[in-house]
Amino acid sequence: MKTGTITFHAPNNNGSFLQAYALQNVLESQLHIDNEIIDFYSEQQARQYSVFRKPHSAGDIGRNLVSLLHYKGLEKRHQRFDDIRKKYLKLTKRCTVSDEVYDVVSKYDTVICGSDQIWNTEARDYSDVYFMTGTKKRKISYAASFGSHVESINKQKVKNNISDFSSIAVREEAGKNLLNDVLPEKEVSVVCDPTLLLDKSFYDKLISTSYNIKEPYIFLYTINYNEEILNVAQELSQKLKMPVYAAFTGYSCVKCKKYGIKVLYDVAPSEFLWLVEHATYTCSNSFHGIVFSIIFEKQFCRPTKVDESGNFVKDDRIDGILTQVGLDDRIVTNDGKCVDIIKQPINYKMAKPKLDKIRKNAIEYLKIALLG
Repeated sequence: MKTGTITFHAPNNNGSFLQAYALQNVLESQLHIDNEIIDFYSEQQARQYSVFRKPHSAGDIGRNLVSLLHYKGLEKRHQRFDDIRKKYLKLTKRCTVSDEVYDVVSKYDTVICGSDQIWNTEARDYSDVYFMTGTKKRKISYAASFGSHVESINKQKVKNNISDFSSIAVREEAGKNLLNDVLPEKEVSVVCDPTLLLDKSFYDKLISTSYNIKEPYIFLYTINYNEEILNVAQELSQKLKMPVYAAFTGYSCVKCKKYGIKVLYDVAPSEFLWLVEHATYTCSNSFHGIVFSIIFEKQFCRPTKVDESGNFVKDDRIDGILTQVGLDDRIVTNDGKCVDIIKQPINYKMAKPKLDKIRKNAIEYLKIALLG
């Protein structure tokens, strides 16, 4: 069987690469299914992830100034992403428009849509290509996500685009609920992100040794650099007497300087994995930051804020997996308790059987969806 996967793999995002790597690895090495990743990289994505951007706003000008100040690190990061994709992903020819994608798809028996937030219709780089609307080929999805704000999704677009899928699996319960609402006749499964299908040993060959940090440190991994997580990271640093290193994931990282956090601008997937593996503690409000903290069995915390009722503000993606593996006690706020929680030992022996069950169910879904 020949399969092609349409996913977010081309953006310079650590989680995007690692989920694509993991799913292809599972398909080929465990299920013995021939797989290629459709190398779709739209003009919008190219603009969004370029080191320098043609300015259309004051924000673009500010972004370019940061790029100029940290050009050496950002250019190295860009090159590292290119290199690791070429080395570890089996890709088709590069496609930049939908017609090129559908030409490539003609050779496959089945097309797999997922994982990552490919069905987030509100994303800047969303395209109907991620539903494979222009092909009559057999289609399944694996761990496709609508993102954190399901209430904003264009339900009519989803309904129109998904009715001809032979098997559907999403990553979050909220995504399943959305599909049950718009297409009640369709059976929808919830499966884990592909990165969770592999244990640490499968990622070891990706790990770079390019950093030489000898001191104990806290690794901060966030996409939005909001006040809640930066305050928590600063408190951890001060009370644990450890520096905080953050990986560059976006230009709002400039906020880190105010909190005494050192930003590493050249971090691609290999360096990201190294930083997780060698950290004394990890602090993250990113889905894949939490996932790899679990895979590498780190002492971690997941910062958030509280709502008007005094309850934690939840994220379906992050807090869903924490609940599934019994680690939802790692959620913290900037209330002075984060040090006690991050130092509280995690019993990974208790979490492992739950994770094994999640993996088993996901593999079973793939077997049935692809092999019958």
